[in-house]
Amino acid sequence: MVNNNTLRVAWLGPAPEPDRGGVPAMAALTLTGLADAGVELEAFLDGGQSDFLHELARRPNVTITSLTRPWRYGRWYSSSPLTSLASGTAVRTQLGASLAKRVADRHARRPFDVLYRLSQIELLALRPLLRKLPPIVVHPEVHAHGELRHHWRERAIARRCESVGSFAVAHAYLAYRARVQRRDLRDVRMLVAPSERFAAHLAADYGVPRSAMRVIPNPIDLDRFALATRAPTSRPVRLLYVSRLSVRKGFEQIVELSHRLADLAGRVRIDCLGGPSLFSNYAALRDDLNPAIARHLGHLPVTELPDLYRSAHACLQPSMYEPFALTVGEALACGLSVIASDEVGAAEAVDPLVGRIHAAGDVDGMEREVRRLVDEIEAGFDPGRREIARRHAERRFSARHVGRELAAALAEAAAPRGVYRNSNATSSPGTSRPPNRLAPRRLPTKP
Repeated sequence: MVNNNTLRVAWLGPAPEPDRGGVPAMAALTLTGLADAGVELEAFLDGGQSDFLHELARRPNVTITSLTRPWRYGRWYSSSPLTSLASGTAVRTQLGASLAKRVADRHARRPFDVLYRLSQIELLALRPLLRKLPPIVVHPEVHAHGELRHHWRERAIARRCESVGSFAVAHAYLAYRARVQRRDLRDVRMLVAPSERFAAHLAADYGVPRSAMRVIPNPIDLDRFALATRAPTSRPVRLLYVSRLSVRKGFEQIVELSHRLADLAGRVRIDCLGGPSLFSNYAALRDDLNPAIARHLGHLPVTELPDLYRSAHACLQPSMYEPFALTVGEALACGLSVIASDEVGAAEAVDPLVGRIHAAGDVDGMEREVRRLVDEIEAGFDPGRREIARRHAERRFSARHVGRELAAALAEAAAPRGVYRNSNATSSPGTSRPPNRLAPRRLPTKP
């Protein structure tokens, strides 16, 4: 039985798939965390049914509505990155329109307190329906202006790896999305960012007031990504780069690092995983890796990633722009140290013993941190590091903790502006809300 005072949330976002990894897995954890927080949740999903959704729908506070996307990889409309980008966008837009109408119809029959949109900033089909919808909270994982900025800055790399036409089309696409996102954010009640650094970019690039944002880290599957029973051997020191071979990810810096570390051949190995994105392909840089130090392993199923993390000592993430980086969160959960740029959101507030931070684009700084870590590990690996990394992940990235924080933020967004709704307060309803305080609505315990 759902309490009548329970926060009622409409969810729009990517189809949750726990076993796929990346954003689909994060979406599944976020849905679960919100359900555990006790909100009344109706999820409107672009994707088919699954065992996970069937199990989630058994909860008395969860309802699932999903539409199957008539789109597949490897067909005539998705035979290349550009056709995949174009046709996939068109199909998502069409399905999004159907889901938006369903949300509006459902809201008219039984109103929602708030509409929560995960992963995407553009309102698209929601925009014509704004007067028929509850307050909207968007929770993006990236913004087009950030991609656009580095797409242009890295044009020399793109010329080596891509055609001029592909680069031009992708750049125009990002520029258009950036304009639309800046406009659409004016009609959003609240914006949830997965890191402080990303919140700063959104404020600077799109003019979003910092007071209209809440920073909540992404959840990580702490059961799947768990500590190994034994620490890895001290030699060779194994470093991982698990990210896309595309714009702003810093793969070109990994290539340079592999040559700078030539004197450590036999003592250090860098294993690289990942492929290109739909609009940026730096795969040609794989041939420039120093084979004595680094190798590219291609793709691994998400089921094999935990063992890969647990066999390594550290994760490298030299991104020039990185709102979060799920792979960094996964590595920390498995007990790895991370050597990351100061743009990587998931590395914020990590203990310096296991979080070695360098300035974005500073290959000298990354090399210095790698050499220092190698010396420390060879001198005697401290198993306490793994525990420190794991505790950080448990404290920051658990689905239950993230769900509670997100539920509180959604309750605040649902409250009338200027009104503090708190069932624990002694003041009567309608009391002005103190500045800089969340306004959690009373949430019931888990049914």
